[in-house]
Amino acid sequence: MNYKDFKFKYLGKSVDWDKVWGAQCVDLIKRYIYDNGYRQEWAWDAIDYWNKFDSTPSMSKVFKKVNEPKQGDIVVIKTAGKFGHIGIIDDFHNDHILILEQDGFNQQLNTYLKYWNKNQVLGYLRFVND
Repeated sequence: MNYKDFKFKYLGKSVDWDKVWGAQCVDLIKRYIYDNGYRQEWAWDAIDYWNKFDSTPSMSKVFKKVNEPKQGDIVVIKTAGKFGHIGIIDDFHNDHILILEQDGFNQQLNTYLKYWNKNQVLGYLRFVND
C-alpha cells in the first residue's frame, strides 16, 4: 500500500497493532510494514528501529538506511525518553519534517500530522523495494 493510501485510510484513527499499551507510535509503523506486504519478527521500542538495525539482519530485508527523506519513509526520532519516537514522512522543509504519527504517551491515540525539527532525527528507513 503506498503512503498516500495508508494516510487516507488511517489518519484520525487509532492503530493498536499488538493490543499492548494502547495505540503507540510503533503500532502505526507495524501496521504500515504489514500493509506493505512484509512480515516482521522484531517488536521493539521506536529507537530500536535505528539503534538495532545493523545487528538485525532481517531488518535489511525490509528496509535500507537513507540520508535524505522522501514521502513514505520511516523516520526515527530522538526524544528525552529512552524509547524514542517513530513516524512516517509526509513532507519536509529545510529544517523541519512533517510526519504521520500517533503517541499514546501524550494521549494522542489517533493518528495525526506533526512537524518535528530535523535535528531530532536519528535516521530514515526506506522500504527496499522503493
